[in-house]
Amino acid sequence: MVAQPSLFTGEQLKEAGIARVECNTSRQWRDAVLEVIKDVARRNYEFTADEIHEATDAAGVPPAHHPNAWGAVIRHAQRLGYMSKTGMTRRSKRPNQHSTDIPLYVSNDPVHQAFTTSYTTPLRYV
Repeated sequence: MVAQPSLFTGEQLKEAGIARVECNTSRQWRDAVLEVIKDVARRNYEFTADEIHEATDAAGVPPAHHPNAWGAVIRHAQRLGYMSKTGMTRRSKRPNQHSTDIPLYVSNDPVHQAFTTSYTTPLRYV
């Protein structure tokens, strides 16, 4: 028997899965996590999902209904402009993540703009 090729690309399947998780995620939970992410981005120039999880635990946000809900809400926060991926990773500190590499994010909060401008401006020697 020959396996039929998929009519969908990996990216299409990923987007469909994220959309499914977003549809089944409570608006209250998503909004609470987005507020925490906004606060984490305000307080930190660079951060990972570990800091987001620590902050949601400290804020008393209940656990997600599904583990993939975290990825969906983090992508939503990126679309809202709270943060951006750096393309770099860090090892997770959460035991249930088994020290896996997780994305490093950078804050887009205006409070960090002076830092990012000076940080990314090339040095000029006179």
